[in-house]
Amino acid sequence: MINRTPLRLALISSLTLLFIGCASQEQFSTPEVTLPHTNPIWQQHQQAVNAISHYAADGQLGYIGNNKRFSSSFNWQYLGEQHYRLYFSSLLSRSTLTIEKTPTNTVIFDNKGNYYADKDIHQLLQDVIGFDFPVEEFPNWIKGVPGNTQTYVVNQQGLLSHFNYQWQGENWKAQYMSYNQSLSPKLPESLLISGPDKKLKIQIKEWKF
Repeated sequence: MINRTPLRLALISSLTLLFIGCASQEQFSTPEVTLPHTNPIWQQHQQAVNAISHYAADGQLGYIGNNKRFSSSFNWQYLGEQHYRLYFSSLLSRSTLTIEKTPTNTVIFDNKGNYYADKDIHQLLQDVIGFDFPVEEFPNWIKGVPGNTQTYVVNQQGLLSHFNYQWQGENWKAQYMSYNQSLSPKLPESLLISGPDKKLKIQIKEWKF
């Protein structure tokens, strides 16, 4: 039986070096004017976003949890439902951490030689990183579409404002502070994903698709 404790401690140590700074929360306000889910502007926008099947996003990700706050540069690469990669890096500490999902496996490794693999991505995240989240929904959420929930609000511009999502008996929600207005379709620029006792603050500086 593999002892996972040394690896987890090594990766947590790497995370401590990697994630430098504190995540801050921007002010979010519910829109005064909202659109129904059947509005054609929202429907057209959703179709255009869903049509983006391969993409990448670069930016800053911050984590706020019980007694822990950190932030890091990130690169998210989505190649398909069963193949995506999340890469973290820090220029100050020169540390990196990669989470990669393939059709047959999930691996987490850093540039210090620490490596772990498991077919169950949720078990791997819990065992190695120490927390889990609805990672299957992340490709939708980061693009600004609600995925598998109908409990969402669309703002006057026909863009996703916020939503609630039930997962494993827990309530998760996302709030969209701003969108990149120069892109077509418009994609999120700043969002906050929160679950029980944890928050992920995401700032996206560049989209590639």
